[in-house]
Amino acid sequence: MVVTIPGAVATSDAAVVTVIQDVVVPEVVGIASLNNATNLSIRFSEPLDPASATNLDNYIVYTSVVIPVTGASIRQDNTLVVLELSEALTNRVVVWVENVKDAAGNVVASGFTSSKSISLTAQDVGTAGNPVTAGATYSALPGEFEVVGGGADIWGTSDGMQFVYKKVTGDFDVKVRIASLQQQDYWTKAGLMVREDLDANSRNAFVVAIPTGGENAFQAGARATKGGDTAEIASRVRPVPYPNAWMRIARVGGDLKLYCGSNGTDWTLMTTVTPTTAFPASVYVGLAVTSHNNNAGATSSAMFADFSLTGTSGSLLSIARQGSNIVLSWSAEGAEGMILETGSPEEGWAPLNLPVETDGERNSVAVPIDAAKRMFRLTQ
Repeated sequence: MVVTIPGAVATSDAAVVTVIQDVVVPEVVGIASLNNATNLSIRFSEPLDPASATNLDNYIVYTSVVIPVTGASIRQDNTLVVLELSEALTNRVVVWVENVKDAAGNVVASGFTSSKSISLTAQDVGTAGNPVTAGATYSALPGEFEVVGGGADIWGTSDGMQFVYKKVTGDFDVKVRIASLQQQDYWTKAGLMVREDLDANSRNAFVVAIPTGGENAFQAGARATKGGDTAEIASRVRPVPYPNAWMRIARVGGDLKLYCGSNGTDWTLMTTVTPTTAFPASVYVGLAVTSHNNNAGATSSAMFADFSLTGTSGSLLSIARQGSNIVLSWSAEGAEGMILETGSPEEGWAPLNLPVETDGERNSVAVPIDAAKRMFRLTQ
């Protein structure tokens, strides 16, 4: 066998090379969408053939009707397909997949897969022209997110970034691991953030990671007043241990505790923030990415994994009888992506496909009373 590399050629001793044909068919591992997203992400078990993976004829998206698929792209080493849809998704869907091939030509088994609805919302936070290039977020499995952000910075008197958030009331504990961060600038940043509102100049507190080729450190910061300057509020911790760059923010009473770590179990407390004026009871908590380069097309991609958020969104389910109906109700605040289901742990759960009414403060569903025993739950 002859081995050739630039500048050198070598001949080995006699050798036998065995080539094993790839006959394993690709499988759909997960399908999901974020709140009100106009795209749907599909994770496959192995790299795909791009031509078949992006053929719109190979997918059908259903709710009670067919939702037209208007575009398709492939990401993450050709294992994630992103379908662009003609309308925003407000509930789970069923997706038919067929004729999608892996790199060896093996074809996925045709069939339906139900999606998951992830109760986070993604949007750019900034001012006009910052970010100049829109960000995006993709997730096919709970706890895993690719967040793509542009923008000038998370700093100064206002931010320019992609933010993936949930509105949370009271105490909470949010954790995540950054597996990788694409560098656009020395100060490209990705991490966890708490915000008072979604204005660019909102009060905030955050812990972020900076790329290996940049400052290569965990950094904690906060904007104490709306429109005020951002301050660095702790000593930087370095280096960042990608792909195990863990970070955490916990709210306990009026305090925000900011942590970093390398294993998701042992934490370094970077600082405790005790605002002079307490944050409101309900705040926006989530993932933030800025490329720190606001030129057109200069976005950075961060791969987040093992995301968890414990706390309350105020979505406790209440029940009352009204005439021939029972009325199920829950708080509208922080309830984005929540789904009302009926069933049981033994027999399984299914969405309760009845109209949802809201007065802005509470959502409600009227369920006709019948002889059947029924259980209900709110889920994400």
